[in-house]
Amino acid sequence: MKLIQKIGSLLVLMLFVTSASATQYQGYLDTDSDNSGQCSANGFSGFDHRLQVALTGNTIDDITLAGCQNNQFGTPKSIKDLSGVQSTFNATTKTVELCFPKNLLNSQGSPFNPANATAIPGLTPWAMLLLFLGLTVIIYRSGFLQRHKHLAIVIGLPLVATLALAATIVVDGETDDWNGISFSTNQNDNVALCQTVEGDKLCIRMELARSLKAVNDDFSASPLSTTGGATETVLTNDTVDGSAATGSVTASIVSDGGLSGVSMDASTGIITVLAGVTAGTYNVEYQICETIIPSNCTTATATIVVEAPVPVIVAVDDDFSASPIFTTGGATATVLTNDTVDGNAATGSVTVSIVSDGGLAGVSIDAITGIITVPAGVTAGTYNVEYQICETITPGNCTTATATIVVEAPVPVIVAVDDDFSASPIFTTGGATATVLTNDTVDGNTAAGSVTASIVSDGGLSGVSIDASTGIITVPAGTVAGTYEVEYQICETITPGNCTTATATIVVVQVIVANDDGFNENYDWEEGIGLDAYLNSGYETILPSVFLNDTIDDNSFDNDQVILTKLEDSAADKGFPLAYGIDADGNRNGEFIIPRNQYEDGLYEEYVKYRICLVTDTNNCSEAIVRYVVIFP
Repeated sequence: MKLIQKIGSLLVLMLFVTSASATQYQGYLDTDSDNSGQCSANGFSGFDHRLQVALTGNTIDDITLAGCQNNQFGTPKSIKDLSGVQSTFNATTKTVELCFPKNLLNSQGSPFNPANATAIPGLTPWAMLLLFLGLTVIIYRSGFLQRHKHLAIVIGLPLVATLALAATIVVDGETDDWNGISFSTNQNDNVALCQTVEGDKLCIRMELARSLKAVNDDFSASPLSTTGGATETVLTNDTVDGSAATGSVTASIVSDGGLSGVSMDASTGIITVLAGVTAGTYNVEYQICETIIPSNCTTATATIVVEAPVPVIVAVDDDFSASPIFTTGGATATVLTNDTVDGNAATGSVTVSIVSDGGLAGVSIDAITGIITVPAGVTAGTYNVEYQICETITPGNCTTATATIVVEAPVPVIVAVDDDFSASPIFTTGGATATVLTNDTVDGNTAAGSVTASIVSDGGLSGVSIDASTGIITVPAGTVAGTYEVEYQICETITPGNCTTATATIVVVQVIVANDDGFNENYDWEEGIGLDAYLNSGYETILPSVFLNDTIDDNSFDNDQVILTKLEDSAADKGFPLAYGIDADGNRNGEFIIPRNQYEDGLYEEYVKYRICLVTDTNNCSEAIVRYVVIFP
């Protein structure tokens, strides 16, 4: 630390335009440690200077210094071309680099040093110091002060002051410590500064304020909800020296315009609106400031519209191509099936309209139901019809979707009617039904000759087939008895894709056969030969079982599988009918019994006609005749 306190330095630069082409940057160098940065008078304890740099485009025109004297700056003196002064301007970074000798500011003989106006003109500080020291010694040695002590104070004070002044000039001019210089940050300037001391040189870096432009933003086209939200960045159209401002500025709210709680992200420039604000239009004033020179700022206004939230309305595309409409006209299903308002079915909450007919001239839509109507006479083809749904209570809340509609030439109406062939059973030995086409039609006309038939499902009737042309169904031999539902299809011959189906009910039954009994191949009724003869006297005569040569599906059967019934009995006409033979289980066993002692002497030719029916199907029956001869006694 020297005699004088360590010098602080403050350089305050301010920008102003001096002419149409030249721009001058002006700053103040504070060397008296009062941090004022302005011309001040506090004795000769330090020196304040004004530094000016004049630029035309990218060229430094001049650099001047002016010293502070009597609370005002003297005439500026150019230092640009002085020996030891270096200056450059970087247009890209917009900075001025300036270095000059330290003694340019405060050396004793410097024309920029206001202290050169000394108390004794023509004497240098060193001469003044020697002069006043000599006077002090002479006065003291003369004994004058000893004899006139009352004058010691009067004479001593000026001497001490003179000594201090001379010492100050010498110290300030030659031994001041520049290594502790720093710049204050409490000034509101448009220039950022930094300095270094390089030996006997003071170097100053001046970062000049850039041209900021903040442009008003109108976000009214994208309203925010009263539930809160955020705008786009306000920095999109703001610039720094003509380039995008993002990354070079910080943003802040200047006035909320009544939009309470609004905030802005300093880096992104996005404005955030809190939930619960009142709906309305707000003009929010914001400010952008250059990051490296925070005092370099400008303002603009962002217009923000806040609205009550509107329901989310969704329209989903519809594809009706699976249900073509004929050129004779028709209607689709409703387009509203998959459309929603806030997640709920749109039906009843929206009105519907056509936006674009997609070339389907005359198409219309029901505003309430959403059903699209296609007029008669349109050309066959595929059409994409764009429709719009709008919320009924908020007509401006709308959305659109597309309905795909296929229009085709009309095809004949083909009808297949179910068939019931159960009244004509088919035996297990195989057989065929009547045609299924009898009651089927094409455009009201008989289908025979216009369609082809095929089996869709055999219904369990394995091996069943149908004649494609005649529609006759064939049941193969060996089919198990039962009732079968066979599904068949008829397709228009000239339009194979025009088809329909129906069902044919088919009953398959067993083959029951009753064969005649009691005569052989040589039988002759007239001659009475070839018949079985039975003697009827004192005992009942039992005829052999008629079941012996009767069959079910070519197989013999048990008594309990059939029902035996007499249809005609010649003996009954004589008053003594044949009785049924009964087995141990109570079933008729196929035997007929001739009562005893009913005939008179003689030979009698008799017969009995009978029927056997399946127990499981009493309508499935067969009949036969038994012929026999009775001899008595």
